[in-house]
Amino acid sequence: MNKLLIAAMSATSLLFGGAALAQDAAAFPLHAGVTIRSSDGHRLGFVDQVFTGSDGQPTAAQVIVDDRLVNIPVSTIKPVDKTHFTTSLSYKEVEHL
Repeated sequence: MNKLLIAAMSATSLLFGGAALAQDAAAFPLHAGVTIRSSDGHRLGFVDQVFTGSDGQPTAAQVIVDDRLVNIPVSTIKPVDKTHFTTSLSYKEVEHL
């Protein structure tokens, strides 16, 4: 029964990934001052500013990476806890933004 429930939850999160991300974002909202790490474990830096779209939803997080301002798409960011977030982008991918 538990394995079936886990499989169903996994399938649901694949189908409705955006909804799951929205729930995570509601629990730990992205804001200035939180730390972001790349998918390969590099500490990218602190969020300096969060940009929002015309609908008021966050679109990008501005982070200072190697003395350069980088806008990381919010669609790639998920919370680890209240003050730590991770992006699905690698350090190399972030360098090219």
